[in-house]
Amino acid sequence: HLARQVARMSIAHPEVLRVTLVHKALRRCGDAFRCDGDMHHLSERSEGISRFWSHSWHGSQWQKVLTLMVLYNGLPSMLLGTCAAFIVMSLFSVGLLPGFV
Repeated sequence: HLARQVARMSIAHPEVLRVTLVHKALRRCGDAFRCDGDMHHLSERSEGISRFWSHSWHGSQWQKVLTLMVLYNGLPSMLLGTCAAFIVMSLFSVGLLPGFV
């Protein structure tokens, strides 16, 4: 009941609803999560919020950053790592890379 009422609420001023794009929040290994300065310049006005991240700052900053990086970059990272491993394996098997000494 309360959740429906809150969902129907509207903001008083458009400037109040601000969002930050994922790449801005995670740039430089999540610098925004470790910075004590003003990060307002990273945000912009929006008509709505597509994803909401909690504002709890009591947990580990690195755990938050790593969780978000895996969540938003997990598949590309896995594919790139697999391709790199395949290239190294291929180079080793044709003798272009040395073995263990």
